[in-house]
Amino acid sequence: MRAFRPRLALSLPLAFALSACTDATAPAPSTGIDVGTAASSHSTSPSGASTAASSPAPSTTASGTSQPRLAWGDGTAVAWGKAAKPVQSTPADQGSVDPVVKGGTPIPWAFVGEEVLSSQEPDGSFDGGTGTFKEFPSLVLGERALATSKGVDGAEPGQVLDAVENEDWVVWAESPSAEAGPSPWTLYKAKRDGSAVTKVFGSDDVGEEPFSSTRLVLARDHVAFTIGSVEGRHVVTSALDGTQQSLIPAPGASEVWAGTDDTILWETREDGQIKLMRAVVDDAMPATQEAVLTVSARGSGEELAPLRLLAASDQQALIATGDKVAAVDLHAKTVREVASIDPSSMDASGAGAGDGRVTVHVDGSSRPGTHVLSIAPNGTVQLLTLPATEGVPAVGADLIAVTTLDGDLTVLAVD
Repeated sequence: MRAFRPRLALSLPLAFALSACTDATAPAPSTGIDVGTAASSHSTSPSGASTAASSPAPSTTASGTSQPRLAWGDGTAVAWGKAAKPVQSTPADQGSVDPVVKGGTPIPWAFVGEEVLSSQEPDGSFDGGTGTFKEFPSLVLGERALATSKGVDGAEPGQVLDAVENEDWVVWAESPSAEAGPSPWTLYKAKRDGSAVTKVFGSDDVGEEPFSSTRLVLARDHVAFTIGSVEGRHVVTSALDGTQQSLIPAPGASEVWAGTDDTILWETREDGQIKLMRAVVDDAMPATQEAVLTVSARGSGEELAPLRLLAASDQQALIATGDKVAAVDLHAKTVREVASIDPSSMDASGAGAGDGRVTVHVDGSSRPGTHVLSIAPNGTVQLLTLPATEGVPAVGADLIAVTTLDGDLTVLAVD
């Protein structure tokens, strides 16, 4: 048995069900991927700090009488542009990447240029009886090992929760627990050649709060992620040298996303409003914050219409608000409804971003394969059909990496 990254986009029963559908002439799906307008609500239930902190599936019941008031952070009302109909596409198979760890299944995390940053556990490393790992996983770039993610300070073998890399460092979060959203957890860094493995930050520095993020974000020389239960959620920014950390209260936040090289994005829910927040990450702690988008009900006593930040890159974001899925250009400050996509079909746990592209898993298709809604760096909205997968794809500007049901790390090229 092997363990997969905690943010699975597709459960195995559903994955096998989809992969079993081989009729290429199957009719267009009637839910989720009809190519008319959509609705979603996302009310994550609070969880205790000692439990797995992955967000539950969002509610899909929208209020029929309360449409959201959506505004930019400065209070200016959002003017909706012409709806964008997704362009359907099947990315071309560019081949599989051979695993460096023999018998281990590569789990893709990100693209570094055209190479895939992955983690690989030795076959048989996971002990199902104890729910722990017996060996340390390796971090691999393309077909060469960067580092064996062997921690310091007597760390136990564990799983990699996420990994990112820049021109100087590879950074990863690791836990001896096999669960998603575990505690204890430790953040490490190493040089690009795998040397100088150093602890940056850990759960023992924040009262054993669970690791609730599904991704690490690098901004300048800082790393950002989320910790804690849903109601007690915090966005953490930590200098890579470990000298300073900042905890930003973010009640209800589901994820932290990359903005530009020095910004991060997240959502917060309090005081009758849901906000998409942005902060500039620099040596000033805590980081300066501002609201990018705000959603609220139209009047007192009305149910608050939901806003979900599904995925974001430095240029584009996908949100679900009220009865719409929307593409947001963060630079041009334009919002377009994505036509014919039901927000209740959008699975943010299967979201990815990289090099200006965002992708979000879409449920409800009767066609074989895994389906994702994507916004290209140039703003083109696409509905992509990928091979049936066991995990979340790693995303680049025009490349996507997936682990197929056969355990192969496959690179796909997007038109």
